[in-house]
Amino acid sequence: MPVAPVRPPRAFISYAHDNPAHVENVRSLYQALRSNGIDAKWDLPAAEQRQNWVDWMEQELRLADFILIVASPGYRRRESGAAGPDEGRGVQWESKRIADYLYRDLRGNLRKVLPVVLPGCSADDLPSWLNPASTTVYRVSRFDLSGVEKLIRTMADRPFETEAVLDPIPDLPPRDHGAGRGGPAGLSSAAARTGRLHLANKRYDDARIAFSAAVRDIPSDSEARYYLALALLAGRNIAMATSERISRAESCLQQVTESDPGASHAWALWAVLKEEHFISAGRGDGTPPIRELVAKAAGIDGARRAELLTHLNAPSSTCWRGLRSGQSGGNP
Repeated sequence: MPVAPVRPPRAFISYAHDNPAHVENVRSLYQALRSNGIDAKWDLPAAEQRQNWVDWMEQELRLADFILIVASPGYRRRESGAAGPDEGRGVQWESKRIADYLYRDLRGNLRKVLPVVLPGCSADDLPSWLNPASTTVYRVSRFDLSGVEKLIRTMADRPFETEAVLDPIPDLPPRDHGAGRGGPAGLSSAAARTGRLHLANKRYDDARIAFSAAVRDIPSDSEARYYLALALLAGRNIAMATSERISRAESCLQQVTESDPGASHAWALWAVLKEEHFISAGRGDGTPPIRELVAKAAGIDGARRAELLTHLNAPSSTCWRGLRSGQSGGNP
């Protein structure tokens, strides 16, 4: 099915016959607009036939998508009431109609009535009710596309400047103040710090992705590896975790404790994981035995204990209940 052609914007040029030079400038504006797709209208072609000028002006104002008011001393004098009754009757009548049009809907018609300043004139030559000092004025310095481009863009709705795509705010983790305060030392990568932020907000899947990236980037970052194990458990009952996640978490904790045997928080997490997933489910103790894990978790401090309890859920684990009661690692 053929698509109907788009109707070009129609613009009515309201101006005063100040002098021949000004009329020629208006003619050049008219030709520049029509040469660039704007269906501009002005009085001289219509004057080739006998007209009822009131009817003609009324029709043009009604049909126009845009009304261009061209600044000139004569226009300002006639619209202000300073001209005699026989001087520029068209502008005197036309300007009052446009002013009334704006008065009826100033906000809605602000974009339809466009003040234009041509060479040899200034914004002071515009009607005061156009508020030329506080609203946009279109200054045309030459009569080619570059000179009328801003007018064309306005009437054709082809803006040059557009809103950039709004992306979501990135994760911006705060400064890590854990070092020296009983909490974790500063993490070694931006990915790990982002993971801490996700973990604090219990966005476990996002935390898991961030800590996985941190471990991949810096394999020696034992803190990131510990938090990856915590994120893998996802705050849910450990007994319900998949074997794949348990296996990954246990592998992480094994590597953490091998690189840092004094990481009591890692030993505590491993003890809870082993008791809840393996021993309580009848899968056996294994190596290292649970008593060894509990003994090495004995040095866990209050901040680490609180962090574990925030993200762990293992109600049938003696180790977990020991952490809750304030004991180092419980006493299975």
